[in-house]
Amino acid sequence: MRTPAYGKAWPPEAKRLWRDIHQAFDVQTDQKEVLRTGCDCLARLYQARDILNREGLTFTTESGQIRQHP
Repeated sequence: MRTPAYGKAWPPEAKRLWRDIHQAFDVQTDQKEVLRTGCDCLARLYQARDILNREGLTFTTESGQIRQHP
């Protein structure tokens, strides 16, 4: 059985999760939406992690004050 298409913008970890679950289980239509949402969340988690690793938890304003990163 062919694995259904996944989000093209997903990181490799989310794509692998999608593929592995489809290969291991007979995923039904309603379950695919739950899995897709989980993979979307995983993608956002990795995106947020990368931004925080690159930019840090805080930033310095033009006036020199340290603020929490939005």
